Amino acid sequence: MIRWLLPIAILAAGVGGYMALVNSKSTAVPVETREKTWIVATETITVVDQSPIVTLYGSVESAEIAELSAALTADVAQVNALEGQAISKGEIVLRLDDRDAVLILRQREAEEIELQARLDTENLKHANNQAALRREQQLLELSRTAVSRAKELAASSVGSQSQLDAAKQDEARQILVLENRESLILQHQSIVAQYDAQLARATALTEQARLNVSRSLVQAPFSGRVSEILVAAGDRVSPGVPLVRLINSSKLEIRAQVPTTQLPHFHHSLESGQLLKAKATVDERSVDVTLNRLSSVVDSGTGGVDALFRVSAQSGWLALGRIIELVVQLPLETDVVLVPFEAVYGRERVYTLVEDRMRKVDIEPVGKVRLATGEQRALVRSTRLTTGDTLIVTQLPNAVDGLKVRVATGG
Repeated sequence: MIRWLLPIAILAAGVGGYMALVNSKSTAVPVETREKTWIVATETITVVDQSPIVTLYGSVESAEIAELSAALTADVAQVNALEGQAISKGEIVLRLDDRDAVLILRQREAEEIELQARLDTENLKHANNQAALRREQQLLELSRTAVSRAKELAASSVGSQSQLDAAKQDEARQILVLENRESLILQHQSIVAQYDAQLARATALTEQARLNVSRSLVQAPFSGRVSEILVAAGDRVSPGVPLVRLINSSKLEIRAQVPTTQLPHFHHSLESGQLLKAKATVDERSVDVTLNRLSSVVDSGTGGVDALFRVSAQSGWLALGRIIELVVQLPLETDVVLVPFEAVYGRERVYTLVEDRMRKVDIEPVGKVRLATGEQRALVRSTRLTTGDTLIVTQLPNAVDGLKVRVATGG
């Protein structure tokens, strides 16, 4: 009996102990889950009318660069300018030895004087021939009268035949003299024309020689700066040899590439006549520029069109090739909002605060602006943004519509 009752007793004791443990366990208290609240900074929205800006990078160029060359074969006598020096229009930059040119000028002037003297002599001869022609015409009339008288005398047997023949010979000689005189008078016009042509050629050669003498003084064709001196005193130069390069400081330009997205603003500006203005700061000096034109050629491999900005006259000190950052003021945009860049998500949305929740607002990017403090902000537009709305400016990695947030102290 004991062998059968002992296992049953052990089993009963185990079941009883298990039931006691089950009945003695504590009741679990339900855990209450709380929604996480994110701390954000905010600011109040104001809808305004504002001109956006676009930042471009360009290099300084000049629309007028002159390379002055030698016009005659001569030695360089004197160089009066240095590279980078400012010069005025008409100022002598370089002087060539003009002694050879002066000698040639004297020769040409002498040839011109000689031809003028020949022409004057021919005119004098012509005047004498005309006067002599009148006298010879009178002599011919006298000879003809003598012939008529000799014929009458010979017919009345008072005069001899020899007298008549002599009278006729005198008449014939006078006719020959008269014809020669008339021929000389007729030749006068052609002789004068020849002398006029020779004199005109001599005058032209004289002017050319005089011009060469003046070209020995190399003068600045405009006010600007010397970019390069290519010769030194004592160098022998010939026509066409470059001497000096000059930059017109009044025609400086800045060439900058405009992104394709901004091109409509630039085209509209040029077509409407309301030219875009831009500012740059170079060496702590302010530079004002104005859009002048757009390039007609697009270089391969570039992403936009080059814009050429005219530099103000007061900025002629800019060095060619200098890289400059331009801040271009675009046309005025209406009903826009200035927001910090960190408030914008993916360029197409922002979030406002509505009853402790983030509410998504779709936006249209318009551009950017630079405040007086130097801070740059995004310029956006949306019909759902109104003055007085609270904008969330903290960038949250898990930002979604409806996310619960709390404004930071002082936000």
